[in-house]
Amino acid sequence: MTRGDELLRRAAFDEAGAWFEDAAAGGSAEARLKLGEIALLRNDLAEAESHLVKLVPSDDEAIVAERDRFLAEMWTRQDRFGEAAPRERAIGQDARADRAEAIPETGAYLVSGADNAVVPFVRTDPLPVLEATVHGETAKLFIDTGAWELILDDRFAERVGIRTFGAVRGQFAGGRTADVEVGLADVVSLDSMDVRNVPVHVKAMEPMTRSVLGEELDGVIGTVFLYHFLSTLDYATGALRLEPRGSRPSTVAQAVPFWLAGRHFVLAQGEVNGHGPMLFHIDTGLAGGGFLCGPSTIERAGIALDETRAAEGMGGGGPVRVIPVDIEQLALGPVRRGPVQGIFAEAHPSEAYGLELGGIVSHQFFREGSVAFDFDRMRLHIT
Repeated sequence: MTRGDELLRRAAFDEAGAWFEDAAAGGSAEARLKLGEIALLRNDLAEAESHLVKLVPSDDEAIVAERDRFLAEMWTRQDRFGEAAPRERAIGQDARADRAEAIPETGAYLVSGADNAVVPFVRTDPLPVLEATVHGETAKLFIDTGAWELILDDRFAERVGIRTFGAVRGQFAGGRTADVEVGLADVVSLDSMDVRNVPVHVKAMEPMTRSVLGEELDGVIGTVFLYHFLSTLDYATGALRLEPRGSRPSTVAQAVPFWLAGRHFVLAQGEVNGHGPMLFHIDTGLAGGGFLCGPSTIERAGIALDETRAAEGMGGGGPVRVIPVDIEQLALGPVRRGPVQGIFAEAHPSEAYGLELGGIVSHQFFREGSVAFDFDRMRLHIT
């Protein structure tokens, strides 16, 4: 591992960028690839494209595959699905490529009617649930920024006629994986807003929603859908607000920088019990809880485990063994909360996308105020 790789792994993105700039000036294709990756983490898509198109074709199959993966991510974030399709196919994502090619030339995520929406929560705890309309039928959805696209329960999707194109492998709580179908919804409506040509995932949701949320729900609104708006989860007033990208948050809030890894991982730096900085996944879908972590964070933050409290939780990929823990203080940037209900999951990964990961910050941390996801300025705005 190079010095640049180590800096990148520890989320020292500025220092890593400077190291890779020097290496790229010397002709290193791998360094150029890393500069593209860092630009993607910042969601600076113009800079990412400038690095990735400069990348000289290589006989190194690993570099070529990573370049194709980054290009697929970059174009998908811009809804340039026609350009993403051959890259998806090159990395073995045929289902995603088939769907990309099926999206009409008019494009995806086309907004008509109102350009903003305020959708009240049906309930807020243990996770926010709201009602939307999919293909004209009411759907009860919960909100989870740890989820990928809009995910629909397989029975609901079949009933309303969602087109599907095959399966991909998804990763869920506790490092679990499961197959999800790739699909396309013609229209999703929230409040007076219609969103057309919406990429979706389809999987059996009933076991998880019944176990965790106590009722059968029809799906989940994930990060990729929220990415297309200035999206505010307003827990205090009990509503999801969707405003056009580029809008400014309507409330005075603390701004916390964040990064975007892969297709949907929102990452920000913070502390646990004064220990840090650590890189956290902002995943609001931990029902009722505020924090989840694995062994490395437990050790670093000196958190005591009580094995007599061990239990089995349910994630999107199946059952997960967990132990409740008490967190004295949890921080994201200048925003501090405490005490916070935490959860230890032994199988929770200590890395994601090659980055050290301290854990997940979730529902309880934001519960008394609001959090806006601003993907233009790459800031969380937290009240």
